[in-house]
Amino acid sequence: MKFSVPFVLVAAVVASATCALDAVNSVPSSFGSECASACPAVYQPVCGSDGVTYSNKCFLNVAACNSNGEITQASDGECATTSSTGNGASSHCSEACDRIYKPVCGSDGVTYSNVCVLDVAECKSGGAITQVSGGRCPSSSAGGSAVRGLSAGCPDACLEVYDPVTDENGVQYSNECYLQMAQCKSETGSSSNSSLATSSGTLESERESSNCNNKVCTMDYNPVCGSNGVTYSNSCMLGLANCKNSSITKASDGECVASA
Repeated sequence: MKFSVPFVLVAAVVASATCALDAVNSVPSSFGSECASACPAVYQPVCGSDGVTYSNKCFLNVAACNSNGEITQASDGECATTSSTGNGASSHCSEACDRIYKPVCGSDGVTYSNVCVLDVAECKSGGAITQVSGGRCPSSSAGGSAVRGLSAGCPDACLEVYDPVTDENGVQYSNECYLQMAQCKSETGSSSNSSLATSSGTLESERESSNCNNKVCTMDYNPVCGSNGVTYSNSCMLGLANCKNSSITKASDGECVASA
């Protein structure tokens, strides 16, 4: 039986998601020195019997293992109350968040890279910081809102989905996430290396070869024929070739026809 490329890709995604879910729900087989130390950065909070909110069951299981089984799961979701320091800020705030850039604006005027990162800030502030809106905070006259993520500057990961958008300067990005990331890096003074400049027609390219490898394409098969006689799996892949060699352009849709 032959399987199409999309079917194989879907199967791979399902398998990957299943593995991640298994990792989140995994239970240590023993206590003490054999306790696991690595868990996926997936935020599916659960409440432990110690009153601590864990990012997911895997982190709770690690805590249970390290405590020789004294810590157990009390409930799904965040704990209603957490142990806190004298100023009301929690001393048990989980900082396990993914690195996907989907910004939200906090009540402190800070743009957080995603809801999970804001939740960490809210936890540490004892609830003083809350979400005001989705998206980046409005820029101030002082030069833009502050941006906080999992590391200094801005997150460096976006979903590999090709859904091009263009900013006010006419620069095209693979998707909204990459555009927002570039804006984030611009605000924090970091260099933006994920831009995809637009060329004529619908073929996108980046004329600076140093940025070509930052181009993100999906693996879907929607072939196009290049002027060099090469069949590319989709327009994005042809755009990558064009980025590296501007003489390569789109000749036609579909696979190239072999010459007799």
